[in-house]
Amino acid sequence: MSKVLTAYGSNGKVAIHEPYADLDNPLSDLANIYFHSDLDYLSIVGVVSGTLSLPTRYASSSDVSSAYGSTIYNIHTHNLGYTPLVVGSKRDSKQPIVGDTLIQQGGTCNLRSILIGADNNYIYVRELYLNKDTTFSSINIPYTIYIFNEAVGV
Repeated sequence: MSKVLTAYGSNGKVAIHEPYADLDNPLSDLANIYFHSDLDYLSIVGVVSGTLSLPTRYASSSDVSSAYGSTIYNIHTHNLGYTPLVVGSKRDSKQPIVGDTLIQQGGTCNLRSILIGADNNYIYVRELYLNKDTTFSSINIPYTIYIFNEAVGV
């Protein structure tokens, strides 16, 4: 069935919907409403760009505690008063940073990954590494992170 665009001049409401959708109660009929101006959508409240410089990680097959680890890098203070939803990408390749994103690998049991996250104060990048038999050289990662108006877990 064809979608319908409705715009009410009297109240300024706009919707894209199925012909039989309940426009007065859009939350009760989300299956038939594709856009409604009364609904609260995500919006970007900030963009952070920079370059994260990760240090050399040395191989250590004899000492597991130094071959494996995680480091948090606080890269931005957001001052929003809540933990925002964040999404990012590597600027040089446009690769999304989603979950643990692999950035270096080699040898038989070696990896380095990053993920982006947030708490009530900071936007951060977490580095996770495992270097049993391969040393990873330092690396610079240019990033762009988008900060949304929604709190995580809401």
